[in-house]
Amino acid sequence: MKILKFTLLAAMTLCVMAASAQKKGIKPLKIGDYVPGNIKIDTIVNDKYTSAHLSDFKDKLLILDFWYIGCGSCIAALPKAVTLPQQFGGRVKILPVTHWDNSKAVDEFMKTAGGKQWGGDLHGLTNIPSVAGDKILTELFPHYMCPYEIWILKGKVVAITAADYVTSHNIQVVLDGGGKDWEVEDAYIHPFDPKRTLLQINPSRFEANPDLRHYAAVFGYIANTGARMGSYYDPLKHLRRTYIINAPIINAYLLNWHKINDTLPMLLQPNRVILEVKDKSRYIKTGYQTEYDHKASICYESVIPDSAMTKKEQGEMIIRDLDNLLGLHARYEKRMVKCLALVRTGTDEKLKTAGGKSEYNWDSPVKTFKNVTLSIVAFQVENRGNPPTFDETGYKGNIDLDLRFDSWTDIEAIRKALQPYGLDLKVEEKELTMFVITETGYKGN
Repeated sequence: MKILKFTLLAAMTLCVMAASAQKKGIKPLKIGDYVPGNIKIDTIVNDKYTSAHLSDFKDKLLILDFWYIGCGSCIAALPKAVTLPQQFGGRVKILPVTHWDNSKAVDEFMKTAGGKQWGGDLHGLTNIPSVAGDKILTELFPHYMCPYEIWILKGKVVAITAADYVTSHNIQVVLDGGGKDWEVEDAYIHPFDPKRTLLQINPSRFEANPDLRHYAAVFGYIANTGARMGSYYDPLKHLRRTYIINAPIINAYLLNWHKINDTLPMLLQPNRVILEVKDKSRYIKTGYQTEYDHKASICYESVIPDSAMTKKEQGEMIIRDLDNLLGLHARYEKRMVKCLALVRTGTDEKLKTAGGKSEYNWDSPVKTFKNVTLSIVAFQVENRGNPPTFDETGYKGNIDLDLRFDSWTDIEAIRKALQPYGLDLKVEEKELTMFVITETGYKGN
């Protein structure tokens, strides 16, 4: 199982884009349609093509990757345009597409790996291509969200997906004729307006007191609106509406616990959460983001008389509502938890850095740490799906390590790689403050 973080509500949000108006003579395409080969793409930067017709890619699997400059998740996916096609010997072309109409600026953005300023990471790649100033492709594939992936094989639209479906495994699946059952957003549903109440009530049905409409409610996932939260005041009716749109259950709670106490984190690793529930898949993402969003995201709304509640009181109210409406009890609690401790078994000489630039490579067969602290090593062990991990070496200087192992979840392999440097991982039990969710009536597994 791939271990993933719980993300912030804002970080989890796909970038909202307005689909441009359909031009005369251009028919939007869907899965199963053939793409007009004479459609010309005018401005391609950082590529051997400066312009192209869609028919130029008829012998390849072409993936159009719609992205936007302010979308961190879009930018994080851009390196796939370089790394994945290299694995398929010219059979695949991934072409990012953006509305950003300054081609020089797009080219400079790519060449300077500028994604980090937006929360993405281009991993040092400077040769990522992109269509700039797109209008025609968005007319063919109107959408309200990005990243948005269009898969075209032999001139036919064979799949429309989110970015996390674009993997080497899934590319091979499509090349072999599969991928037709993947779950996608309906691109033709207009985005939800968060200023409209989720619960639509006709005031004329409340003749005695039409303004007395106070409630709290929970709903399921809403398509084509991303994830967001907010609160606003109606000065005419003196009502305050608070809403959370498309949040995983844990995120909804954490955001409001942070309102109560701003020293509490707004995101947590799964290993800092205890789930006393029947079905953990409601709370932890294990598959594709789109499928998880549709299954597990919730929307919350309350409309109450405005009583000048403090931020802390608002958080307490929403947590009470979520507990009552979802049948849960969510809280922070001290628990004894199995942990890993990074400890020393040797001398300083085996650890000392040779100096130079601080750098690391965590995903190659040999994991390298150059001129960094040991706390970074401990953080990486924990960050890859292991129990909470602490640096208990007491070593204050920077280190150089080259660690050979295949999987970050293979603790024995990591221990073996650490031992030549006089380091080890040992299992301990510690009392930690954990975030605990217990379902009403939970009796244990």
